[in-house]
Amino acid sequence: MLLHMEIAGEDKAIVLNNEVLITCCNTLFDRIETVVKHALRDSGYHAIDIDEIILAGGSSKMPIVSYFLHNLLGKEPVMIGSPDEVIAQGARIYAGIKARNEEIRDMLLTDICPFTLGVGTHNPSNNGHFNMSPIIERNSVLPISKTRTYTNVHNMQKKVKFNIYQGEAFDCADNLCLGSIIIDIAPMMANEAVVNVTFAYDINGILVVDVEDSFSTNKKQAIFKSEGMNLSQKEIAQKIELLKQYKSDFSGDERDKLLLARAERLYQELTGINRVRIAKAMEDYEYVISVSDKHAKHILRQQITAMLDRFEEFFDVE
Repeated sequence: MLLHMEIAGEDKAIVLNNEVLITCCNTLFDRIETVVKHALRDSGYHAIDIDEIILAGGSSKMPIVSYFLHNLLGKEPVMIGSPDEVIAQGARIYAGIKARNEEIRDMLLTDICPFTLGVGTHNPSNNGHFNMSPIIERNSVLPISKTRTYTNVHNMQKKVKFNIYQGEAFDCADNLCLGSIIIDIAPMMANEAVVNVTFAYDINGILVVDVEDSFSTNKKQAIFKSEGMNLSQKEIAQKIELLKQYKSDFSGDERDKLLLARAERLYQELTGINRVRIAKAMEDYEYVISVSDKHAKHILRQQITAMLDRFEEFFDVE
């Protein structure tokens, strides 16, 4: 396209094509590229895995946007209907599902958690700051329930305080603190307590945090709600009851199976003394499971996990 204009009394002309426009809008397209690559990385897929690129939103009507995405992803984007209307249609369907409209009661809508939720963990080398320990990762499908296990820092510690954070930063000071929960635990030597923390989260922004000390069986629960929630106390109570069906005890048999399966996979990949070490670790772990020794299992799980991590890193095992 050749554009003519008058500047300071002189007739000027400029050739405007896709390449020139991309250069002019370089900052904007850099932001688009960052978002697209971020989404792909979080999904675990690569551009080659994409079946179709469907455009939505008013700006996608610009040919330059389609051209840019084509060059970025190596596939021609498609447009289904009006890109403006599909946004409105999606919002309408979402509202209908939230309102339990009978006409679309069989339609399923998958929502995701747009941020990471976790707790702060002690780091003595970080000037008293806490490190973020994710429990529910961003882009997790909702509703969801996840459990992680933590331990005590000090000898004969009687209480553990968990600060609940939202955000992606490693340093909890850079994340949003939602609140805290304190639980009494059985006094034990450092790193011997077993405290399970379960997060249950839904699309309404309700986060239910359950904390349990495995040895004393003490339990605590805290509920965090997003600001601006337009639900009554009765509706919130109903949502919390619904969340209970998604809670899964990941601290028991399932986690044992996953660890043993991981060890078995590495056993098949490696040879020699390394295979012997993995076999011995599997035998020891199966033994502590059989005798129901929670304390020994917790310690051994940490040791085996660290060993498997080293093997995977050193031998570059996928």
